[in-house]
Amino acid sequence: MFGCLYGLNSTSDYYDLLEAQTYNIFEDIFFHIGTDPAGNSFVEILQGSKKGWIGCIDHDLYITHETLDSFLTELEDETDFEALNKFSKAELADILVSEDLGLINFHAKSMNEFLTNCFIIQDETILIKDI
Repeated sequence: MFGCLYGLNSTSDYYDLLEAQTYNIFEDIFFHIGTDPAGNSFVEILQGSKKGWIGCIDHDLYITHETLDSFLTELEDETDFEALNKFSKAELADILVSEDLGLINFHAKSMNEFLTNCFIIQDETILIKDI
């Protein structure tokens, strides 16, 4: 399900897109575009081989971390990865969006595809198609 899309064509004076980016530990890797009702973030990938793709990040996997370094340290402790903070942003993005990690579920290969093809309205509920 889909909760909200930040700042898109908003006629309101309330500007939530800026705030969404301010509290984003993945600010150089993912651009937050919205949320689902449970608080998971819809993002556009900013780096790596999936640059431009749209997906939803499982917030339960990172919500306890205030910084990217904290998240990466825990990820290293729980996986075989080492020295993740030494990777380029593009390399790190590819690791974070890998199927093996399970952090993100992809919905579209572009924002245009996401807005055009991924929304399903059913009984006044907005559902999102996966790739």
